[in-house]
Amino acid sequence: MVAVVANANATSAPSNYLHCDRTNFRGDELKAEWTGAMVLPEFFEGRHPQEYVANARQNQVDKGAQNPEDNNVFIDNDNPVSADDL
Repeated sequence: MVAVVANANATSAPSNYLHCDRTNFRGDELKAEWTGAMVLPEFFEGRHPQEYVANARQNQVDKGAQNPEDNNVFIDNDNPVSADDL
């Protein structure tokens, strides 16, 4: 006995729909994201505009005016600290 597949020449079946990579919903139109995912238009997320900003000043810190180095004063046993020193 030979099994005959019903509707073998169908071009539009539920399995022929496109599936969203984010939600796995079926749809007939997908958009490609910058990550490579194919998603439905209502779930499309574009790339953030801040990612296009040139990183010319990346990891640079403005030092501003440098303070002169102070004379180090050490406390020793021969010169105890008094209230007047503070």
